[in-house]
Amino acid sequence: MDEASAGSRNVRLQVSVLLLLALLPVAWLVGRRTVPPPGPAPLLLSSGEPPVALLEGPRGIAAGTSPVRIARTEDPQAVHRLVFVPVAAGETPRPPYRLRLQGPDGADLWVGTWGKVEAHRAPLELLLPAAGLRPGRHALVVEDDGGLVRTYPFIVE
Repeated sequence: MDEASAGSRNVRLQVSVLLLLALLPVAWLVGRRTVPPPGPAPLLLSSGEPPVALLEGPRGIAAGTSPVRIARTEDPQAVHRLVFVPVAAGETPRPPYRLRLQGPDGADLWVGTWGKVEAHRAPLELLLPAAGLRPGRHALVVEDDGGLVRTYPFIVE
């Protein structure tokens, strides 16, 4: 009886392996369709003087305030330089910071992290390729290691 059960276990194992191998191309195709096509990626740097300063908005993209406006350009090489301060006055910096760039529909266009410990309230600069921005309201969302979320809305015209 042991040989029969061992033979049946062996057959089940072979069938399972064949099924997994058959599903591998399907999983690869599904993965290819869900990953966005590669495009120009933003770059996060330390900064000195702010070229375009983003102001924190209490409600992000839905904020009723008048956020910073950025002119849209057709030049594929154009880059927008945005500066923001990830820490409010009087607060202790808590890196790493998780950053998300949200598009007009609220979907994430880019996600990144900044882990360097800088001087208190040191501004960070985000270089955004103009080709990746659509007209409408956008927001840069910054979350620190303590879970505090800050939103910096802006409009691309």
